[in-house]
Amino acid sequence: MSKYDKLGHHLRAQHGERLQMSFGEIESILGFPMPISARKYRPWWANQSDGAHVQSYAWMRAGWKVWSVDFAAERVEFQRVGTERHIGVSETAATPFRNQTKAETADPVTFDRAKLSITARRILDDYTAELGGDVQAAIDKALHEARMAFRKRLIEGIVRTGAPSSVSSVDLIREDRDAR
Repeated sequence: MSKYDKLGHHLRAQHGERLQMSFGEIESILGFPMPISARKYRPWWANQSDGAHVQSYAWMRAGWKVWSVDFAAERVEFQRVGTERHIGVSETAATPFRNQTKAETADPVTFDRAKLSITARRILDDYTAELGGDVQAAIDKALHEARMAFRKRLIEGIVRTGAPSSVSSVDLIREDRDAR
């Protein structure tokens, strides 16, 4: 029995498609405080059903997934699995996601999915499906891969032309370090 099973039991008893809970409410159900990483890092809330993260295994096994996390307000929104009309976000909804700073604090930003190009929507949908419905992780992955492709083109241009670049090697080293 996992220490997060009480959360799974609570979620199973809920009705409706979505459920918002404060971190305090979750701790009250669990009977113990969540780890500090739950208040700071999005990966703690990842929808992984492989059992590597016992907390996510509890909500996934109960038929729910984490839809969004607001670290500033200390709130999480769960969505019942299989209830979304379209993988990821609705065509018209403004979707929150965060811009991760070095301090790992949440900076809410929104975008209108309907204004994305068809290609951008397909990329977002593919990554969201690949990452178990985690829109934030899908956005993070898409932006990371776009940045790495841009960096690769820059380096190839330097190698091909042999010309000095305005890109500092120190900046490239920092970027490699920060990408991890």
